[in-house]
Amino acid sequence: MYKLTSFTLLFALMIGSAVAQTPAPIVQTEAGKKALTKIRQLGGLALELAQNDQHLEVSYIQNDGKLTDEHLVVLKDLKGLVHLDLRGQPVTDAHLVHLKPLTELTHLHLENTKITDKGLENLKDLVNLEYLNLYGTAVSDAGLANLEGLKKLKHLYLWQTKVTEAGAARLKKAIPGVDINLGIKDEPQPVIVAKKPEPKKEEKKPEPAAVVKKPEPKKEEKKPEPAAVVKKPEPKKEEKKPELKVEVKKPEPAKETKIADDMAAVLKARVTVAEKGYHEAWEDFGRTQRFGNVLILVGKPEDVYTWSIRWLKAQRDLSTKHEDHVAALEAHLKRMSELQNRVKQVSKDLLPPRAESEAEWYRLEAQLWLAKEKAR
Repeated sequence: MYKLTSFTLLFALMIGSAVAQTPAPIVQTEAGKKALTKIRQLGGLALELAQNDQHLEVSYIQNDGKLTDEHLVVLKDLKGLVHLDLRGQPVTDAHLVHLKPLTELTHLHLENTKITDKGLENLKDLVNLEYLNLYGTAVSDAGLANLEGLKKLKHLYLWQTKVTEAGAARLKKAIPGVDINLGIKDEPQPVIVAKKPEPKKEEKKPEPAAVVKKPEPKKEEKKPEPAAVVKKPEPKKEEKKPELKVEVKKPEPAKETKIADDMAAVLKARVTVAEKGYHEAWEDFGRTQRFGNVLILVGKPEDVYTWSIRWLKAQRDLSTKHEDHVAALEAHLKRMSELQNRVKQVSKDLLPPRAESEAEWYRLEAQLWLAKEKAR
């Protein structure tokens, strides 16, 4: 009887715990339903976080740089909006005014946008924010003062901004426990000094000795005997045969010029295509899709690496100049350093365990190639 009572009590506690962990159902108003329809008409994505969680995630990263106020005004009518992704869009400080009412937000992506310190003033009331990404923006230490009231903030990404270590330290004092990522500083590249060969010393050649020419003995002059003069017949003049002229047909300069122009156009087109492919791979690597309650990455780090290599090769094929090759390799090294930083930011659940090692290999490889080219 005692065991049965204990089992019943334990079962009741488990049921109660499960009910407590299940999010309360979210019922959208008519305005909210219209907002969802509008977001999808404007090319945005609006998804539930999970199968058993009706909180919403809205993303505009697939809008190809066409974001306007219209995309953001409708967000205030949504209930349960906790994730908002605006990365890579032309978001300005003026646009951020529309985020003020979104006090339920826990995750906000603003990386690679046009915002500055002034725009951060509009985030003061987002007190539930736990994740904020400002990578690749113009924010500085002065703007961080607007975030000091966000006491729930756990992760803040600030690499490639104007924020200093001193500014990050002040914010950490205001928000104990916040993880602030300033990225890694570019490591100094090894300088390889090519040793110049010492000039060879010229060997002095011995001067030739003066040669004294002995006088030759005088030859006795023989007096010519008078000979009978016989007139020889003059040889007949050979008639010159006309030479056969062989004409070598030279290629027309116009055709040569056209071939060179066509080849140059193809080489330039390869650079353009490779650059476009790289940026698309970079954007795909930053995007996630949800299938049921499973979140997966759309792109992979190796896709970014592959397109960066293609871009590098296309640039090197376009020019034979040493300085152009060095510039192309420096750009590739910078891209691989950015990729390594981004891999470190992505959740470990979305990437294989070897991802960080692969990203570091890509950067070291690029650094080695650059050093070799500079040493040439």
